[in-house]
Amino acid sequence: MNCAIKLKTLSPVFIGSGVELNKKEYVRAEKDVIVTDMPKLYRYLQAKGFAAQYETFLSQNRKGLDEFLAETRIAGKDYAQFTKYRIDSGEAFRERLDNRGKTSVKGIASFMRDAYGKPYLPGSSVKGALRTAVLSRLVSEDAASYRQAAGEDWINGRKNDRSGRAIEEKAFRSLKFNENNRNDAVNDIFRAVSVSDSRPLKDADMTLCQKIDEDVEGNEHAINILRECVKPGAAMEIPLSIDRAMFASLSDDPCRYIMDCVKVLSEYQSKFADAFEGSKPYAPDEIIIGGGAGYVSKTVTYPMYQEDAVGKVAQLMQNQFRNHKHDRDVRTFHVSPHALKCTRWNGVLYDMGLCEIAVEER
Repeated sequence: MNCAIKLKTLSPVFIGSGVELNKKEYVRAEKDVIVTDMPKLYRYLQAKGFAAQYETFLSQNRKGLDEFLAETRIAGKDYAQFTKYRIDSGEAFRERLDNRGKTSVKGIASFMRDAYGKPYLPGSSVKGALRTAVLSRLVSEDAASYRQAAGEDWINGRKNDRSGRAIEEKAFRSLKFNENNRNDAVNDIFRAVSVSDSRPLKDADMTLCQKIDEDVEGNEHAINILRECVKPGAAMEIPLSIDRAMFASLSDDPCRYIMDCVKVLSEYQSKFADAFEGSKPYAPDEIIIGGGAGYVSKTVTYPMYQEDAVGKVAQLMQNQFRNHKHDRDVRTFHVSPHALKCTRWNGVLYDMGLCEIAVEER
């Protein structure tokens, strides 16, 4: 069964490549940030007679590449000779002073890029979001038995992997390809779902965003982390293939079923976000994709514990992060975790990773 996933980013979306760019690998230029091609930069500086100074610069930690290029009087018009790519810097470099009264220079978590250096949305990230949506519906419809399967040890920070495997096995390991080991991945019903990568995006679709935690009173706490993100408003159509026979135990109408699951997940995520001042509820066709979006976007604790979820999550958070005031989540904040993962773009505060989604048969 051939289908299409139509996505539109409603807020900045981050899919990390695992590479972090340090202050010696990028240059701030007007409203953009330039990521350098390091070998090209070295050859350029060598031709200009600055190789020795550059090698000294790389060996010490005080300066960023901005300062080095200014000191050597390299003209901005020459930057194109050693540019790997250039993207909008958004509000990421709003001046913030460190404890020495100097501008804080930040590392940049880079976005996924293909072999040609173009950003793209991996199919695995989209499939993971759909899997969470389906799991949320299954868990919410039979919460008691899923609580029994998960046990209580995970709340104390122990055997989290065992609890997760038990939930996954109950929900998805229903195929019969290996009857001797039900938990074998070959039995996973989500083998029926294949999501392709998006087509390459343009660098013009990208922006830099700062990590911001918003508390329940609407106060913003900027974290010294920058991420390359897809801008709000980017549209993508991603091929989706579904094996009807494998998927049949869930539904004989896979596209409608998946969208119904997205609706269930959005309702639970809206209940969480509702605890934060100024937050808006998510629409039934909205889903969170990618990293930096917080605990609720990647877990099913809220569907599984429902009215008791805040207390259970607060226990887990307090056991794992004792200095983060999670002992106040229930009585004071009435939500756990008590931070909403956000960023700012064009003067607007956004929840991270929010997308509009439609799943349609072709």
